[in-house]
Amino acid sequence: MADVAASLTGVAFFLVVLGWIVKTRTYVLFALLWVVVQMVSRLASSLYIDAAGPLFSDQLLHYIGPGHASVLLALDYSIYLVVFAIVLYPRPELHPPAVPGSALLSNLVFRLTLAFVALLYADMLRIGPIPFFAGIERYVYTSAYAGPFHKLLFRFGDVLALYLGCFFVLPCREGRRADLRFLYLLLAIFVYAFLAGNRFSAFFKFGTLFAIPWALIAPPDLKSTIAFARRFLPLLLSLTLIAAVMVGYAILHSYFSVRFEDNEDPLVSLQRRVLVQQAEVWWLTYQRVIEAGQWNFARVVNLLFVDPIHPATNTSIQYLMYAALGSDAIGILEKGQQFAGGFPEIFHELFGGFGGVVAVGAYAAMAALVVRELLAALAKGRFFGVLFAGLVLYAFAITSWGGMLNYLLGWTFWAKLAGLLLSCALEPDDWVTRGIQGLWTRIRAAHPPARA
Repeated sequence: MADVAASLTGVAFFLVVLGWIVKTRTYVLFALLWVVVQMVSRLASSLYIDAAGPLFSDQLLHYIGPGHASVLLALDYSIYLVVFAIVLYPRPELHPPAVPGSALLSNLVFRLTLAFVALLYADMLRIGPIPFFAGIERYVYTSAYAGPFHKLLFRFGDVLALYLGCFFVLPCREGRRADLRFLYLLLAIFVYAFLAGNRFSAFFKFGTLFAIPWALIAPPDLKSTIAFARRFLPLLLSLTLIAAVMVGYAILHSYFSVRFEDNEDPLVSLQRRVLVQQAEVWWLTYQRVIEAGQWNFARVVNLLFVDPIHPATNTSIQYLMYAALGSDAIGILEKGQQFAGGFPEIFHELFGGFGGVVAVGAYAAMAALVVRELLAALAKGRFFGVLFAGLVLYAFAITSWGGMLNYLLGWTFWAKLAGLLLSCALEPDDWVTRGIQGLWTRIRAAHPPARA
């Protein structure tokens, strides 16, 4: 009972922090949905393991729980939220003057995206089987049937959804209503993802990234949000109902009609997927690093960056699976499968208990600075800043979703970061960009260009 009480206390603390953000800085919630949804899901799973254990994990092939692993997980997540709220306060202010070419750019992006979406549907019809109706798993369809436009969507669709959200909000900085055309494009992509057999992750990622720019125009606190919501209650309820029905039916259809040709109970599998698999990797990390004190920075760095199993994919979850299953994990990874989790596990595997908490806070600060720069650039209509901030933010997103860190080895990330820093230095606006511009000015003063 003591373990359950501790876990409940930790989760309650997280909910208090989240409630504080919702009540006093509601706009921050829109900028954080891409991590908050997963935080709530994984905390619920971790609490279930702590309270209901021992539970048999069909992925780890042994029993997990009970315990109080939720306490540290709630602390990590709470620090992440608090850091984000601090960095985004006050939020960047909108700059009303119209930016030359903004309407032309919006129209161009809309038409190109509309053409891309039309090609998605045309390609699906050309290929033949529609996964939802044919009972084909999404990964089977992608590998065996899908055309190039489908593969482009699920490789770059996350960033595309973020940019659609930016253009949705863009007219608001000039005092006009949001551009609903981009919302309709997102809904068309949702329908395609539904037909392509996706259950939750595609809707979650596309939807929450689309919502980040709303932090610029959302009401500042809960009281204002309630008043705002009343004005658009029918639209909000309709969109919420459509999304809930689509995602819910996709999940039930997949578990009851597509995935189970054997006698396994779909309800049992769904329970494992939602209540056990979300946090089972975290539970093992907690047992290994916190309770047993077994963590090795050099070993983890070697398997993440120097000698990984598959260097082209997420090496963090590879390490966590290898630590859990040994060499058996290699066969699972070679089939293209991986476990849920990775963040904040990988930071504790690298830096231990207290060091992992500090690393989570530092990473949250960096991610929040990028989000702030994205919002500041959008508020002033600095399109290059929006472009590079979105590209850099996606790297932080994949870390928050799966713990991935080996993108740091790619030159493309550093090129995107250089583009973002350069746009900040040349186009000062928010306190972040002013600070970077000041650093840029001091560097130039210390190393003046040689005269001819």
